[in-house]
Amino acid sequence: MSEEEPMEDVMEDIEYQEAIEEVELLLFLLDGSGSMTQTNTHDKRKKVEHLMDVMTDFIPRIKSSSAAPRFRVQNVYFSDKPYPQAQYQTIGDFEIDNPVEKAGGGRTAIADTLLKSRDLIDEFNGDDTLPNDKYATVFLITDGRETSQGDVEGSASMLKGHSVGPLLATVGVGKDADEDLLLKIASEPTPRQIRHLDQHHLLQYMPNQDKLYLRAHEEGQITKKTAEALRRFVYVLSKTAKKEE
Repeated sequence: MSEEEPMEDVMEDIEYQEAIEEVELLLFLLDGSGSMTQTNTHDKRKKVEHLMDVMTDFIPRIKSSSAAPRFRVQNVYFSDKPYPQAQYQTIGDFEIDNPVEKAGGGRTAIADTLLKSRDLIDEFNGDDTLPNDKYATVFLITDGRETSQGDVEGSASMLKGHSVGPLLATVGVGKDADEDLLLKIASEPTPRQIRHLDQHHLLQYMPNQDKLYLRAHEEGQITKKTAEALRRFVYVLSKTAKKEE
């Protein structure tokens, strides 16, 4: 597929009507396996560098929002096993490290990482210094498939079954990503999320609009358009996680 101009920036703010009496954990599961050092991108930089760009571009957008105090952010870098940041942070304190350097560039243990995410949400839920109304959105971003023989579907079910009711959004950033599995384990979007995903021109990157899975590559390549789509996907879902009445 030929490279096209980047999508026009239409990332308008998604406003909240209610006072901030709730808190949401944004949990990013970032692939640090060896394949993330490949350079099949539009500018020949490593895939992991593009992933870091997406994260560093996304945070200022959330930070400038009036809803910024409601967010806590935590990264889990993974390869052979998960390597979580020690504690979730406020948006203002958020830092991103190189996932490959943190996780060692080994194989891809998706199942174990999903289980670790459930533990982290459990800790978040038990934090009595935070508001009682808690939400969580988990972003699994990977370019590969489970290589540690873990039960990915079972782990995803356990994660989504937590009492907080976390949403699981999945993203494939390469042609070797197990798209069928990522589709299967992804949560279903709410009508509100569909509306905003449509407004931000993201449905074209979602093979099944009944699932929160984003195909963030074109024929295996991370392009300017797919990198922008990933940034918008993260933004929209982080701002629309609250369940509709």
